[in-house]
Amino acid sequence: MIELLQTLKLMFDQVTKESYLEINNSKKINYPYLTYSLDIDNINRNTDGFYLDIDIFDENSSFINIFNLESLLRENFDFNQKFTDGLFLRFYFQRSFSVETQSDTLKRRNLQIYCKVDWRNK
Repeated sequence: MIELLQTLKLMFDQVTKESYLEINNSKKINYPYLTYSLDIDNINRNTDGFYLDIDIFDENSSFINIFNLESLLRENFDFNQKFTDGLFLRFYFQRSFSVETQSDTLKRRNLQIYCKVDWRNK
């Protein structure tokens, strides 16, 4: 599991260094940033499936930074495959949508990417 989380972090860092598992607990918030979470379901003995739920936040009157990050995420994840010593990962973009924030300047967008992981050393 640790190798999976480390691999995901490296992939998100290629999109933006402002990427965080679950919550952004930085003392100083730099926008735009993204958070991601995952819930894993077993498919068979050596394969699990999971959804990456990604939230992108920006403090701006425009969605342009958010849409730029979304484009980068899709380029880096959709139909991508990743091999490591312990994992074989496949990624498939599912959907994205805006999330209301009740603010004129804080913007938020959610993306969902489906992933399959083959545990190569299980």
